[in-house]
Amino acid sequence: MISLAQMVEHLANRHHESGKAALIYEGESLTYRDVRAAMRAYIQVLSAHGVTKGSRVLALMGNRVEYPILFAALSALDASLSPANVRFVAPEVADAVDYIRPAIFVTDREHEGTARQALRTLPPKNRPRLLVLNGRNVAEHEDLTGQVAQADGVPPTGRSDPDACAYLAFTGGTTGVRKAAVIPAGNFYQTILWLAVHLRINSDDTTLTCGSFSHTMPFYYSIAQLYCGGTVVVLPRFAGRAVLDTIARHEITWFAAVPTMYHDILDVAADFPKTGLRSLRRYVSSGAPLLTATKNRLAQVLGPNLYEYYGATELGWVSTLEPRDQLRKTRCVGLPMPGTELKIVGDDHVHCGNGEVGTIFTRGNILMKEYFERPQETREVFDGDWATAGDVGYLDDEGYLHLVDRKKDLIVSGGINIYPVEIEEVLLGVPGLDEVACIGVPDARWGESVLAVCVIGNGVDSPAWEQEARRAVEKALSSFKRPTTYEFVDSLPRSHAGKVLKRVIREKYWQGQERRI
Repeated sequence: MISLAQMVEHLANRHHESGKAALIYEGESLTYRDVRAAMRAYIQVLSAHGVTKGSRVLALMGNRVEYPILFAALSALDASLSPANVRFVAPEVADAVDYIRPAIFVTDREHEGTARQALRTLPPKNRPRLLVLNGRNVAEHEDLTGQVAQADGVPPTGRSDPDACAYLAFTGGTTGVRKAAVIPAGNFYQTILWLAVHLRINSDDTTLTCGSFSHTMPFYYSIAQLYCGGTVVVLPRFAGRAVLDTIARHEITWFAAVPTMYHDILDVAADFPKTGLRSLRRYVSSGAPLLTATKNRLAQVLGPNLYEYYGATELGWVSTLEPRDQLRKTRCVGLPMPGTELKIVGDDHVHCGNGEVGTIFTRGNILMKEYFERPQETREVFDGDWATAGDVGYLDDEGYLHLVDRKKDLIVSGGINIYPVEIEEVLLGVPGLDEVACIGVPDARWGESVLAVCVIGNGVDSPAWEQEARRAVEKALSSFKRPTTYEFVDSLPRSHAGKVLKRVIREKYWQGQERRI
């Protein structure tokens, strides 16, 4: 296994790649030689702060070139990067810190306030060293930018351990507790190589990172392009027009986005000259299903070379629907990735035949190892060497995978996993609420939005309670987790065992929809 640190060293030594732009960000261009120098400086600084094999480093920062450089340096130390969602509020960040106990917490000026607020809520012994990029008035021992600038740098030594955790990814997963998927280095780089082979990524390519590095998909795709010696253009924040302008300006050859982003791109594409997009050879969608009507519109604007991926943080990239199958296979997520096996299992634990609906299981060498310090939750995902994200589907006669529904209660909004229990716990803390069920309902832009179906006590004023509830979730939860709509009912449907039947609640909202998830 060759780590990103080793690959950066290799590319920086090559005549054809050494002076090539590796990372472009807001007008600044870093060559592979520049990236190597920065990576070596990070290795020295991180080592001085006690980062060694097995250490965990939490990152709360926006899209910037330091993200992949930090990851490269950590790969040289057999340490792991754990990205915190940039939309986390302070209590969520504190929960993440308390859970993974990072050796170092890296943030930037934009998120420094949230980071400090989170750390203040923790006991002093549980607070990791905070390092700040481009901070205004930070102490010298916290000034990561200054420390890196003063470091001479040290090259990576030795070979990386394929069993060491390289990426510790927070995930909504299928249960309500905070979890982070342990991705060993060997599994991480196997995924990178498969992506590169499947998408034909090479050193002549230039990709655009328009999603947040704190999410798995943009991060993996960007690392894959660097690994292959091409150029990554980093967009500080997503906007549909900015994506089109960047494709034209930097002659982007491919990029990846979630369906919500594609909707926004289409909204501003009408007056954009098609000649500005002629460099684009292919584009990728994942995180949620694309509607057929959206695919047809994308083909007219971005061309026919659309790839759709299905996967999960725990499972890696499971399957892909290639351009040649986009119109031939509707509501389909394609064929298994190389080295990935699929099986469909019914409620009776018997394997399903073609066309029979059941729970989707996968196995291969790109699965996570486990949830960090969550043995019970790990057992719920794995059945021997097979694993499931809880999705339901079937295989057709040609071996293509079709998604039908979500067996678990997970909500996916804008390609981001949301677990309802976390929201329900906050709402149940608001006096006057007897019961609540949060579900995902169709949303034209985000795919799903959160609906809170509430049973309030006798005599409780529903508008007043809703106002208090909105204030509570605003303090406790990221904006994407907050219910957009509240509905008040007399009771919630239950099974004979007394369990709330969310599938029954969901049914009326999803009738007539092309997709069910």
